[in-house]
Amino acid sequence: MSKNYLRAAMSRLFGSIVGVRTEEPVVALTFDDGPHPIYTPRLLDIFDRFDAKGTFFVTGAQAQAYPEIIDRMVATGHALGCHSYDHPSFPLINSKERRRQIRACSAALAGRDNKLFRPPFGNQSTKSYFDVRLMGYDVVMWTDLAEDWAGQDADFISQKLRGVITPGSIALLHDNLFDALDEKFVDHTPTLVAIERILQEFGQRFRFVTVPQLLTSGRSIRKLSFRPPDKEFLSRLRATGGLSKV
Repeated sequence: MSKNYLRAAMSRLFGSIVGVRTEEPVVALTFDDGPHPIYTPRLLDIFDRFDAKGTFFVTGAQAQAYPEIIDRMVATGHALGCHSYDHPSFPLINSKERRRQIRACSAALAGRDNKLFRPPFGNQSTKSYFDVRLMGYDVVMWTDLAEDWAGQDADFISQKLRGVITPGSIALLHDNLFDALDEKFVDHTPTLVAIERILQEFGQRFRFVTVPQLLTSGRSIRKLSFRPPDKEFLSRLRATGGLSKV
């Protein structure tokens, strides 16, 4: 048995979801770290205008702070996913704490997390992956990312998104930054501008759906996605305070 065959088989069984094989013109826009009291309601307004839906991988701490935004997401047809309670790198905490993080987030969402999980910072080890799966959650990563966490402008983010608007893709964005190296990165107006552009440009050709809806359109694409923590980056976050001021 070849190594490539074995890896493909392992990916099908144990990989994280990175997209869907489908001929339907459907795309999932996903947002991490929220909700944010300013940017998330504005984003929801944009979705309403274009009759589009998104998936929000929220932290339990933010959900507890802004329950009315969570309720609006659910009431208007968006999907929720778990992004931990307070955004630690999962490979750097033990199994007991990983389970506590997920349970606390689920409790903050009143169990409305669709059993979908995205690891904070995208960090994942074999052990953390199986801890999540054993709790009944599926791990959702992404097809591509918009790199909207580092002060990029709307033109840059729009161009990144154009490259990922293909059938069955999952795009990673942010409506908040739970942790930020610099206060200037907290402004997500460029993300909102980019999303509005993309919905205007592609809204007649593609349907923007939730991840649960996307998964019904075809066969999920899974990939072994084990991303170690960037300890130097995390150290810098701790040194600057890290937590966004919202």
